Amino acid sequence: MIPDPIHQARWRTSSFASPPDTTPGELAELGEHLRRCQPREKLFRAGNAANVVHGFLAPRFFSTLMIVAVLVVAAWMAV
Repeated sequence: MIPDPIHQARWRTSSFASPPDTTPGELAELGEHLRRCQPREKLFRAGNAANVVHGFLAPRFFSTLMIVAVLVVAAWMAV
């Protein structure tokens, strides 16, 4: 018999009618994780900046190429 994917167990995110509080162990692990990841903050910011630039330029790809081409030609003519 082929298992029916509709009736298979799924991930559930419920707190069974109680508040979804964090345990002290979870908070300690989160603190340790944040302490280890802190030195990478500059790299994270650089990645964010790259994503912002990409998000701005990607929809305007052809226009960006034309502007770069015009600037390159203008710089070449000025020399």
